[in-house]
Amino acid sequence: MVKKTGRKRMTLSENTLEDITLRELYEEHLAHCRVRRLSEYTIDTYISNYRLLEQCLGADYIVSETDDLTVQRYIDFLSENYSGKTTTINSRLKYVRTLFYFAIERGYCRRMTIHLLKSNQENKTPLTKEEVQKLIARPEKETFNEVRMWTITNLVLSTGIRSRNVREVKVSDLNLQNRTLYLRDTKNHKPQTIYLSQRITNILTDWLKLTGFKGEVPLFPTVYGDQMELHILKQAFTKYAEKRGVKTSLHILRHTYARDLVKADVNPVIIKELLNHSSLEVTNRYIKLFGEEIQKATDGLDTLAQYQKNRIKLK
Repeated sequence: MVKKTGRKRMTLSENTLEDITLRELYEEHLAHCRVRRLSEYTIDTYISNYRLLEQCLGADYIVSETDDLTVQRYIDFLSENYSGKTTTINSRLKYVRTLFYFAIERGYCRRMTIHLLKSNQENKTPLTKEEVQKLIARPEKETFNEVRMWTITNLVLSTGIRSRNVREVKVSDLNLQNRTLYLRDTKNHKPQTIYLSQRITNILTDWLKLTGFKGEVPLFPTVYGDQMELHILKQAFTKYAEKRGVKTSLHILRHTYARDLVKADVNPVIIKELLNHSSLEVTNRYIKLFGEEIQKATDGLDTLAQYQKNRIKLK
């Protein structure tokens, strides 16, 4: 007969978890991502998301203390200080999930499941003509921030480019003579050439004359000349729009541009290229969404022209 030894099966306890700070975890995870040769865009996104997480928890936060309440604390922090939109919060939570699942694999915290919030079907309705006119009206106070956001608004409404491209584009990417804007890295990691209307070319020309920007510098920098963080750009636009009585986002401007293309009865293949969609299936969603509003274009593909009668000049 085999005697029972009475020995207990070994299990992990809280004492086996290594005490590592949030900052140390972040640096280790970032180094891991670079070894895996993740794209610079992904790395920049992780860096931006970490800064928000550190604002909430602190750089010296002990990772082994992480639990469901920690995640809820971060959700509340985002809702109170930045945006309560489900899509925005989920975007931040995806990074948190990536970071802490990495911590679990390394034995820095207990196993847990981080769930994304359920969609609340946020309104993605494009802007009305009146709302667009409010957004592109000439600034009463021509401060750097105001004119910068006004120029960005006109650019996105005229080309539909994404927020990440707005922050990454450099002055050298702009060819005013040929009326083109070169995007070095897009969502599908392929470069794209944007063809500009004469109206937005004039606005960008005035912006460069006003600022004196040249060469390899951001086309739309911070007041100190640095590249804007993505969340700062989005916040700045939201405040800009709210001051003009419009509740919207930069991405809604892209939706508005897409709506205008569909209304102009532009070929779906061309819409796909203009919006830099990964497939026609994505483009067809826009066409289906706005199909009932299809109508003749008022001024070719110069979608911005339907909102303005006169060229707007900066002093």
